[in-house]
Amino acid sequence: MTQLAASLVASLLLAPAVACSGYGSWLQAAIVSIAGVGLSIYTRPGMKDKSVTSLDSFMVNLERIFPANPGNRVAVVMRTDKAPSRENAKKFLVELCTDYKRFRSVAHPAANVLQTTWEELKDGDLQWGQLLGLSEASGDAATEKRIEDVLNQELSWDQPHWHVEVIKNTATGAGAIVFQANHCIGDGLRLVRASGCFMRNEDGTKAELELLKRISKKKSKRPSMLASLPRVVSDFFKVLVADKMPSESGSCLHQAQSLFPRKNRLSVAHSTVDFNLVKAIQKQGCPAGTTINDVVLTAFCGAIYRYMEHNKDPSLSLPGGPLMRSMCAFSMPDLKNRAEGSDSLYNEFVMPSIKMCIQKDRMVRLKAMTDTMNEVKTSFQGPLTMILSSALGQLGLEEFAGKTNAQIFQNHSFVYSNVPGFTQQVYAFGEKMNGLQAYYGNVINQTIFMSCMGQLSFSLMTDKATVKDPQFLVDAFVSEVKEWHSEVAGGQ
Repeated sequence: MTQLAASLVASLLLAPAVACSGYGSWLQAAIVSIAGVGLSIYTRPGMKDKSVTSLDSFMVNLERIFPANPGNRVAVVMRTDKAPSRENAKKFLVELCTDYKRFRSVAHPAANVLQTTWEELKDGDLQWGQLLGLSEASGDAATEKRIEDVLNQELSWDQPHWHVEVIKNTATGAGAIVFQANHCIGDGLRLVRASGCFMRNEDGTKAELELLKRISKKKSKRPSMLASLPRVVSDFFKVLVADKMPSESGSCLHQAQSLFPRKNRLSVAHSTVDFNLVKAIQKQGCPAGTTINDVVLTAFCGAIYRYMEHNKDPSLSLPGGPLMRSMCAFSMPDLKNRAEGSDSLYNEFVMPSIKMCIQKDRMVRLKAMTDTMNEVKTSFQGPLTMILSSALGQLGLEEFAGKTNAQIFQNHSFVYSNVPGFTQQVYAFGEKMNGLQAYYGNVINQTIFMSCMGQLSFSLMTDKATVKDPQFLVDAFVSEVKEWHSEVAGGQ
């Protein structure tokens, strides 16, 4: 969508937006909308840097637009048999900076987000003492503590907005390599593609995420907007009132209508389970058409039930169970001419809302979550939200969009992602990798599932004051999968 088109769309959407919000009549809203169309035609704001998407601009200016967000950092933790040396790690990172311009540049926030720019630094201006760190930890517990400490550290705006910390477990010699990047550099999908500079196959070629292979081959199941106009109109009005959805029940995992206090420290937890168990459940214990993601999401809901039961949460006794929602993060396919080269890092993702089924009966959960995800696959709410947010930015209403997004986040307990990862053995910074987790510090619970080398990892980043025992939740997921598989295997 061109900048002018986005402005016109925003102006035309103002009428239903104002009327539905209750701030004015339809007549008043129509007048505002017509005025907005005229203003759009005459002002035609343009993006100063054409390589910057609207979402990029929002991410650069997030401190102002969405001040509750605790740092906006995407992170992966690579577990290796042996910790790489600092010199070897730097060699791979130099290649990363050479291949991708944003890793050698700094972003400049702007009062008008459309004027957001990136400044490329010269080689001599890169402060490697700040970008690459090396630390030691004695034993597994100390290593996990150090990982959590690093994930709570802010990134600099004076240097390129990323950091790598190599943590050596002095008791075993193993390594935990924490790679963090500000979300403004790119979304998770694009960042993992860039990580091919330091995550390699056994033959030395760049490792490619399984999801990237699927997206390049797979066509969307969603029909065109013009061919589904009634559905588009219906989804559009759902987007307009997304911030006014009924409050959640409130639970030991998320207090209704609340965000994590930014001053609080985020805690980190993870678990892994044999991915073959999940695939066996899908093939042998589920109706035809059930996907791996349906199984993972159903088991996740089961883990939530177990956690709430363990904490004697009263909302479990509500008719139909607790009202709990999650936002599902999906990276969009590559924009035209942006899949290759130095400018292939950017943000293009959607986050549709789903209702979680927190029931004890596993088959009830499976049907509910399968039906929900089938609905999401054909929904236009995600793309419409992205278009509307972009259009609001064109009209200088990005702070209004930020406040609206904050209200939407308050109505959700989780952000959920499930990423098909690497199927083959991968080497990180030249060392054999034995595990991989992904994290994002958010204003609500952030959960990321990732399959990697035969294992499925569940990573959770949450507020220490809100979720008292995060490790219990991630371990409950493993128990849920193993028990489900035992039932399926026993019934054969």
